[in-house]
Amino acid sequence: MAESRQEQNEQLIERLAQQIGRWRLTGPAIALLEIARPLSFIIGQGLLLCQPLLEPLSTGLHFADYADLLTDRTNMDRLVARLEEEPSWGCQAGRNG
Repeated sequence: MAESRQEQNEQLIERLAQQIGRWRLTGPAIALLEIARPLSFIIGQGLLLCQPLLEPLSTGLHFADYADLLTDRTNMDRLVARLEEEPSWGCQAGRNG
């Protein structure tokens, strides 16, 4: 079960990193994640609280999974590390899409 959860978190991190790269917001996202790190648990719980309001506006997002991802600071560290791995995503996204 823990291995499955770990794999799911890695998939979410990869999906988030790719989307942030496509939007060309890698730098601001890293800065925001670094600033919000001490509040990650509260942010995750806030996302769960807002879930009923956000679900009708989303297209298949599972807010509980993202909230679970945000409540663990090691996941936020892995997301920041993943974003820092490919600083040129913004340039590549413009050429490919």
